[in-house]
Amino acid sequence: MICKEKATAKTRYQKGSIVIIGGNFVNKGAQLLLDTTLALLSSYYPYMEKYIVDSFPIRVRKSYREHRILQIPYIYNFCYILFDSDINISGNIKILIRNIKFFMKRILSLRLILDIKNVFYLLRVKKEVVLVIDISGYGYKIKGNDYDIMNFIQLSFDKLFKKSTYVFFPQSFGPFEVRGENPIVKRIQKHLSRSVVFARETTSLEALVSLGIEAILWPDICLLYSFKSKDVISPLRWYFPRNKHVIVIPNMRLYDYYPSEIVESFYKSLLKGLIALEIPTILLMHSLDDAPIFLLLKTEFLDHNRFLFPFDKELSPNEIETIIKSYGAVVVSGRYHGLVVSLRNYIPSIATGWAHKYEDLFELLGIEDFAFDIGEPGICEQILNRVKSLYYDPHFRNELVTSLQERIKKLQEEFPISEFISYIANKTGGIYS
Repeated sequence: MICKEKATAKTRYQKGSIVIIGGNFVNKGAQLLLDTTLALLSSYYPYMEKYIVDSFPIRVRKSYREHRILQIPYIYNFCYILFDSDINISGNIKILIRNIKFFMKRILSLRLILDIKNVFYLLRVKKEVVLVIDISGYGYKIKGNDYDIMNFIQLSFDKLFKKSTYVFFPQSFGPFEVRGENPIVKRIQKHLSRSVVFARETTSLEALVSLGIEAILWPDICLLYSFKSKDVISPLRWYFPRNKHVIVIPNMRLYDYYPSEIVESFYKSLLKGLIALEIPTILLMHSLDDAPIFLLLKTEFLDHNRFLFPFDKELSPNEIETIIKSYGAVVVSGRYHGLVVSLRNYIPSIATGWAHKYEDLFELLGIEDFAFDIGEPGICEQILNRVKSLYYDPHFRNELVTSLQERIKKLQEEFPISEFISYIANKTGGIYS
């Protein structure tokens, strides 16, 4: 539970419910955001009912802790795009093709009748919903006239909850590379302009300003506010020495931005280099959607069990954090929230990311030299040299740890929870005041 800060103003609670969209249980970064959001909302709005919309359902869940879960209503999203009057004719053809591929498989695999029930349930509860929290992690973006399906899913929720206050918790936005008149951009602008929008990077803030959107710069809430929970005792503790491992966290999203041979060559070279240095290494599967790259690497290094330890159990965010803070000396992560968890525990970290959010996070903490682009020549050797320095040079490591402690403490003072809630209160008519 997040500890509620003392405030001079009185706290009052409004009748109504809160809907949280954008969270899921496949991507553990999204689940960590969900856990942190629930802890924050439960601390400040304990008497308001919270509904969770699972944005990536792979199985039917009815509840999460004491909160009701609804799978994302794909049939509603599909119909919204199909019959939206603002989408032009040529755009409709492209959208229909992508919709058939994207939605129909999901609608049928997740039981059409259940999907329809969820739509009617949302329609019924929307009258009591006073606050909608979007924790998608990556908000609106447009490249040229590309119609991103996720944009339409978010717009469909805007229409469904148009009478409720809409809040985008700190996340990434953009780019908005728009060519000519674009009705979708106008709809996005309308949605964002009526919402409380927190951008977690300066790059995202600049992208929003380019659309004329007023937004608030605020770091990722998982970096600033950790919820209290029982420390998970991992079975690894029985035979793994504490804080003596390099933890490597691969990310399947890299395949979307680099050729497969570059991604696979990078990870294989990195693991071979760590084995050659005789540094104990944990290969950690952060999210279920990283399974293909994880299993490929696990199979490739099956005979190197002296220094490489693949850990392929499906983990909760708590378990991931326990492993990182218990066994990690250095973390090399392609997952954004794998880095966030490492850094908030002051573990020296190296980013191998694919988006501006990685560079902006590291710049915020004054460690921009530790963010790398895996597509650059000789990058693996550079990362291995950096890992070797962090692992074997205690002075270099301690300097970095001290710097992280000071930076994060300063950020927590600069961005207190009470002020974060107060921004939301200005648009909610005083849910918290």
